[in-house]
Amino acid sequence: MSKTMYIRSIKEKDYTAISIMLNGLHSLHVKNRSDIYAKTDSVISKSDFIQMIEDENCIAMIAEAGGKAAGYGVGEIKNTAENPLLMKHKSLYIQEIYVKPSYRKKSIGRDLLEKIENEGRKLGADRMDLTVWAFNKNAIKFYEYCGMEEQRIILEKKI
Repeated sequence: MSKTMYIRSIKEKDYTAISIMLNGLHSLHVKNRSDIYAKTDSVISKSDFIQMIEDENCIAMIAEAGGKAAGYGVGEIKNTAENPLLMKHKSLYIQEIYVKPSYRKKSIGRDLLEKIENEGRKLGADRMDLTVWAFNKNAIKFYEYCGMEEQRIILEKKI
């Protein structure tokens, strides 16, 4: 991570910066899957944002470059209870990683993912999962570069 880059936990004061980035991420989904994602002026309300960052199972990080928001990431600790079909485990689910276009290819996404992964490990997670849309080839390459491997494939057919 460069000397001008700083990653820290997201605070309430970050709402506007995170909301702008989240809207950027959402517009990518609307552009590519308008059959699923609806256009909206605001992806997250301030109350939902506060609830998210106060959740003890949420790991929410912001990357700043020169004091400006460059990207963010959110992960959630998920506990799976043992049952006849599944082993008991605790995993870290990456809800989203987003880096502003002007800050990409500068290790910010990787640093965010590593920070969230390390925090998840401290909380007892034994693996990290995420979902990425097939259209998002850059994200797939990024996650593979970061050591993620294909776990399952979800197929669809319009009927």
